[in-house]
Amino acid sequence: ALAKSAISSRQNDSHKGDYGRVLLIGGEAEMGGAIIMAASATTYSGAGLVTVATHSSNKTALFSHLPEAMFQDFDDEDKLKTSLASFDVIVIGPGTNNNDHTLDLLQTVINYATDEQYIVIDGGAISCFAENNLSVPNARTIFTPHAMEWQRLSGIDIKDQKEDINQEVCD
Repeated sequence: ALAKSAISSRQNDSHKGDYGRVLLIGGEAEMGGAIIMAASATTYSGAGLVTVATHSSNKTALFSHLPEAMFQDFDDEDKLKTSLASFDVIVIGPGTNNNDHTLDLLQTVINYATDEQYIVIDGGAISCFAENNLSVPNARTIFTPHAMEWQRLSGIDIKDQKEDINQEVCD
């Protein structure tokens, strides 16, 4: 009953473009499963158009698991830059490492994001963000850290992470 009250019916004359455009960036060659699972969750939760910018080696697996998703090679920096503005939500980090490649992708997102977009920073992109002391994007930004990633972001040791202390850092 709760789910039915929270999920509205789609209009008969609507199309997938009416239900959000999401770009997921991640999935290094050895960690493609993380970005594919994130894309599946995005699609099955109701996003209209889902594009996955990932390593080219993940393309076949992506299409075998999620044929409705679109693929973009995350090494094509020019295409990434020009396409970012067309998305409502950008997720960066599932299946990434804290390395120069992730830093380049993250800086591109930070530099090209607008205040009308939502940016979700996850996985290796969180550690990369914290280690490089980057500025929060000019967008509605959400971090999804586990305890160690939160330690890197906040400077609060895991053993000291309590709701009130965490909230002080967030404010």
